[in-house]
Amino acid sequence: MSHPISFLINDVRCFHGDQRANVRPITLLVGENSTGKSTFLGCYSVLHRLLSRPFLSGDAVDFNREPFSMGSFRDIVRSRRGRDGRIDEFSIGFMLAPVRGSGKEPFPLRITFSEDGSQPVVASIHYQFSAEEFLRLTPSEHGSTVLSILGHEAVIEIPFYDWQFALDILSETDGETFFRKSPEARLIADYLSSVFPRRKKRSERRYWLPTLSELVPVAPLRSKPKRTYDPVRETASADGEHVPMLMMRLDRT
Repeated sequence: MSHPISFLINDVRCFHGDQRANVRPITLLVGENSTGKSTFLGCYSVLHRLLSRPFLSGDAVDFNREPFSMGSFRDIVRSRRGRDGRIDEFSIGFMLAPVRGSGKEPFPLRITFSEDGSQPVVASIHYQFSAEEFLRLTPSEHGSTVLSILGHEAVIEIPFYDWQFALDILSETDGETFFRKSPEARLIADYLSSVFPRRKKRSERRYWLPTLSELVPVAPLRSKPKRTYDPVRETASADGEHVPMLMMRLDRT
């Protein structure tokens, strides 16, 4: 599998255009109020759920899951006024380090969101392997999956919300049953095989899905320092009461 080396965010709230931030086992966000720290964490949390779960469920795309509250689509997408008009989509993603031994350079994975009933929905999933090598997944009018590469497009009868299964099928070494039903997808499978040669182990074949550690959102610290602390629990709260307990556990482990 690949692993993320930087976080990508485009046209979300105060993040103008395409922005990138390196991510490491310990990543510190420092800034004044209203400079995008909570926005960064909220988007990262959504992206983590989207890539860690097998389905594009409504819960996974929830930008208002505690402790984050980012509002509707129009609250999330960056506002733009003037002759250029409003922005109708935003994206988040990762720059991924390729599988070892593949000989490939790091490549971006971007998930783009559009508006549906005032809330964000996934509009596309885009891998850009090189300047001309890419794979894009989009939903069809009927909810199936549209696969696109340079010069070719295929519609497969797998629901778009089950996109990980669709890529699993394309990366299988023996998918003849599937290709008899969807012959137009064989060219895309062969293309992916040329970009990343297939391997025996499933974990090695899933180059398209990054390895992510478990993410536990912790609410922002917004309380004033106290003279003494009596930590009794580590449940995240917006006033930061849990932070002393959290720091004590981190120190001991």
